[in-house]
Amino acid sequence: LFYLLNPNQKKVAITGTNGKTSISHYLKQICNHNKFNTLTIGTLGVYLNEKLKYDFGLTSPAYIDFRKYLDEFYQADILIIEVSSHALDQSRFGDLLFDLGIWSNLTQDHLDYHKSMNNYFNAKAKIINNLKENAPLIVSQDLGSWIDKISYQHIIISKHIEIKDLNVLAQKNISMAVDAFYELFKINETNFSYIQDIPGRF
Repeated sequence: LFYLLNPNQKKVAITGTNGKTSISHYLKQICNHNKFNTLTIGTLGVYLNEKLKYDFGLTSPAYIDFRKYLDEFYQADILIIEVSSHALDQSRFGDLLFDLGIWSNLTQDHLDYHKSMNNYFNAKAKIINNLKENAPLIVSQDLGSWIDKISYQHIIISKHIEIKDLNVLAQKNISMAVDAFYELFKINETNFSYIQDIPGRF
């Protein structure tokens, strides 16, 4: 099988123990508000803008399915994909390279698979292998001392934006989405009135 890749499509990979779906959801809203078509792949399924196309029941699909979605929705201006530690450890993205990475946090999880926090960190850190040369990796201050262990030169620590009527966690996730949008398109997003919280999240 041969699947096409859109060479002009901006591709974003989001990893972290928590926050992947929220950041993906916020970044999609920002892109849509600015007239960019988005393809999002993650826990809630495959969306073209706000329309659900597939629901595969995993955070990150298998490589063949992933490439199939990219081919089918070739017209999307930006791909936003949630990247699990399992997918990174199993090299589910092959040699595909992303224009930008986001790493939200690292807390104890999936140790039945990874066995230790160091192994879990090393699996997450494999996101670097799928970034284009000089592509930014946006990280949250919530990573704490783990940031110093990331062997990558193009790290951007997200700047926290205070947004009225949203809790601190939502503000952090939106801040990372705003930083990502700026790095992709060099557009400063300052209007947050249209942003809605993700259904089922607090």
